[in-house]
Amino acid sequence: MAQPQTGQPSQGQAQRPTRARRWLRRVAWLVLALIALYLIAVLGFYLMFYYTEHYYPVATPGHHLDSTLGGRGYVTHNGAAGDVGYTANVGNAVTIDGSGRIVVAGYSHGAFGRGDDLALWRFNADGSLDTTFGGRGYVTHHNAAGGEGSDRARAVAIDGAGRIVVAGSSLRSHGAYNHNDLALWRFTPEGRLDTTFGGKGYVTHHDAAGGGSYDVGTAVAIDGAGRIVVGGYSWGGDTRQDLVVWRFDRDGRLDPAFGDDHDGDGMREGWVTHHNAALGMGHDRGHALAIDDHGRIVVAGSSERSTASYRVYKVALRRDDNLAVWRYNSDGHLDPTFGLDYDGDGTPHGALHHHDAAGGGDDDGGLAVAIDGSGRIVVAGYSDEVTNQSQNYTRRHLAVWRFLNQAQTPQ
Repeated sequence: MAQPQTGQPSQGQAQRPTRARRWLRRVAWLVLALIALYLIAVLGFYLMFYYTEHYYPVATPGHHLDSTLGGRGYVTHNGAAGDVGYTANVGNAVTIDGSGRIVVAGYSHGAFGRGDDLALWRFNADGSLDTTFGGRGYVTHHNAAGGEGSDRARAVAIDGAGRIVVAGSSLRSHGAYNHNDLALWRFTPEGRLDTTFGGKGYVTHHDAAGGGSYDVGTAVAIDGAGRIVVGGYSWGGDTRQDLVVWRFDRDGRLDPAFGDDHDGDGMREGWVTHHNAALGMGHDRGHALAIDDHGRIVVAGSSERSTASYRVYKVALRRDDNLAVWRYNSDGHLDPTFGLDYDGDGTPHGALHHHDAAGGGDDDGGLAVAIDGSGRIVVAGYSDEVTNQSQNYTRRHLAVWRFLNQAQTPQ
C-alpha cells in the first residue's frame, strides 16, 4: 500500500480550518452582531421620534400655541442687562396691563461680572417688544440696596394708574453670607423709575425678623386703597426664616397703620412676622399673596415641622415642610376667625397647615393662591412622596387645596 508523502496533509486535516481562520470567523460574526445592534438602535430611535411627532396626542383646535404671539406662540429674549454671553435671563412673574400688553418681571445677568440686574419686559399682544416702554421694550435696574451685587424680581403687579410695581431682593453687603434686602420698585407706564415712590423709584427694607441677614419679597398685590402689600420671608435671630408681610403707602413709606410695634415706641412699623405655623420651630416662608373682598390678606407658603424618619437601624428626627396659610386683617393682625386652634382655648390663631397631601410623608408647600367668589381659599403647590426611604428618593406631585372661609379643626 502506498504511503502518503511526507509533509502532505491527510484528507481530514485538509478540511479542518486553521486557528487563524477560526478567529477571523468569530471576529466577522462579532462585527455583524454589532452592526445589527446598531441598526436596531437606529431603527428604535427613528420609530420613537416618528411616533412622538406623528402619533403623540396633540391639543385639540383652540388649545394649541397661539401663533399670533411671535408667529409661533412664544417669544424669547436675551441680554437685557448687557451680557449676551451668559444666558441668565429669567422671567419670574407675569401680568397683563389694561391695554392687553404682557409685562414680565425677572432678572438678567449684567455685563462686567456685576451680578444679576432687575429686568422688566413689556410685549405687545403680538409678541413684539413694546418700544414705547423704556425705548427698547425692556428696562433694567441694578444696586437698589447698595451692595453692587444681584437684584432680582420675584413678583409684579399693576396699580390703578398703570404703574408697574415689582417686588424682589437686592444685595446689601458681602461677607461670610450675602445680606439681601427686600426691594420694591415702581415704574411709570413708559418704563421710567417713578420718583414719587421713595424719592428714587424704589425702596428697600432689611432685618424684618431680626436676623440681620436675608430679606426677600416673593409676592405683591395692590389693595383697594392703592397700598402695596408684599409677602415674603426674613431670617430670624436664631437662623430660621420667618414669614413677613409688609405694607407700603403709595409714596413708598411703610404704612404706620399696619403691623406690629417692634421697637416698643407705641407705633406700628408697617410689617408683621410670623413663626412656627406648623409647630416645628423651623423655617416659615410666604410664596404667594391675595387680598379678599374684606381687605384681608391671605398668604400661602410653607412651614417646617419635625417628624420621625424611620431608616434602617435608626430613627432620625427630620424637618418636613407643611403647606401653610395665614390670613391677616387689614391692620396686620392675624385673623382670629380663621385657622387652627393650636392651644385649645377655643380661638383660632389666624394660620393653618396641612401635610402629606400625596400620601408620601415628605414636603408640602403652597406656591400660588386665589380666592373664589365664595371666599374659599384655593392654593396650588406641591406634595412630595418618598419612593425610597433608605435613599430619600422622592416624587413630587402637583397639589391643589381649597379651604373654607372659616376656622379649621386641627389635624
